[in-house]
Amino acid sequence: RAYAVSALCNPGDNYGGDGAQHNLQLYTRPEDGKTMFFVWDTDFAFFGGGTESITENADLNKFIANPANRRRYLEHLLDIISTTYNTAYMGYWTDHYDNFLPGQNFSAILAYIGQRASFVMGQLPTNAVFAITSNSGADFATTNGTIVLGGTAPLHVRFIEINGVRYPLTWTSVTNWTLNLPLYAGINSLVVQGVDNAGLRRTNFTDTITVTNNEPGALLPVVINEWMADNRGPGGLADPADGLFQDWFELFNPNQVPANLSGFYLTDTFNVPTKWQVPTNVVISGRGFLLVWADNNVSQNPTAGGTNVGLHANFQLSNGGEAIALYSPGGVLQHSVTFGAQSQNISQGLFPDGNTNAIHSMTNWTPRTANTLAGLIAPQLHSFNVAGGVATLELTVMPGRTYQLQFKDDLASPTWIPAPLGTAVRANGPTLIMSDPLNGTVSNRFYRVVLLP
Repeated sequence: RAYAVSALCNPGDNYGGDGAQHNLQLYTRPEDGKTMFFVWDTDFAFFGGGTESITENADLNKFIANPANRRRYLEHLLDIISTTYNTAYMGYWTDHYDNFLPGQNFSAILAYIGQRASFVMGQLPTNAVFAITSNSGADFATTNGTIVLGGTAPLHVRFIEINGVRYPLTWTSVTNWTLNLPLYAGINSLVVQGVDNAGLRRTNFTDTITVTNNEPGALLPVVINEWMADNRGPGGLADPADGLFQDWFELFNPNQVPANLSGFYLTDTFNVPTKWQVPTNVVISGRGFLLVWADNNVSQNPTAGGTNVGLHANFQLSNGGEAIALYSPGGVLQHSVTFGAQSQNISQGLFPDGNTNAIHSMTNWTPRTANTLAGLIAPQLHSFNVAGGVATLELTVMPGRTYQLQFKDDLASPTWIPAPLGTAVRANGPTLIMSDPLNGTVSNRFYRVVLLP
């Protein structure tokens, strides 16, 4: 993008502009080691001709010899022209500085911007459509568990998802892509969706195709199935390792056979895909679930691995919104989710399990079990008795949720009081027993059981 800014503004005696071997500033970010190029010393901006090449810089040409890099460079040019480098947008600013700086006239710069933007747009492949080109876009059959799917995409497409899963792309040209796609056995109805730089899934960036696989299917990627980034007590989910209420997310294996995640990576930052590596011998059973606590406490991980065990990652989630991603040991993205602001003790996830086409909010969160869109279920009283001065209630409840026994001695009283032994009780299974010691002066007592938020 820095090269694109320089190419549009055409500064002289500048590394990013005409390739001068000075006037260059580089910065390496400590958090991920990424080196960034800052446009520097552009006092000779709008210096070159409006129709000069957009690939004047020799070092730039080394980068964009790769089709994927060339595509990104051209997309940055298109984005900058579409948003700011145009006479409609810049006209306000040239008028502003004409008035702010007496004796100055920026009309020539505005005319230059118009000429330069028009010329550069003529160099861009702006007519590419989003389409599947494999078998000319028509449905087909195969005898392979994995196929190479290909297509075309406009410059604004940054990623491609198939049925909601993002796959690594190979750009064979500026507008042509291919990807390796695992298939189920039988009919595979594929929705191919382009995603732009802002994460938007535009309706004109979509195409569909049906591929019938007449051989056994390939293994499908494990997906991030449910997450809670605002988990608080007492009504949230407590970590059994320390009793704390911390962020968590759940992985789901959509295959019928076990998936070994040993050596895979989990992260909350796309720029650092190898942030935390899953320990050895960690397996998710077929159609099984694995819970990961995002608590930055890796010392609580099981030393011997296991099947469907609970893990602890070295990062936490933000209730203001962020991302979770799963990468293979080779660094290939398996699945990712990006979410916005979260509500306390309400999870988000996929429904049905593994269906990556939509994200749902769920008040009835279900770590380690199948997701549901059903609402919360009120506790149901099975039995009640008083013996030895103690009132005991047996209830049917939702496992993992926290309940409180409350009472009042006068039904007309506006206030319910927590029972002495029922301040907060977590249900370890579908049945919960709650009790209240009575003193000898109680003649009437009314109870209710509340699911804590």
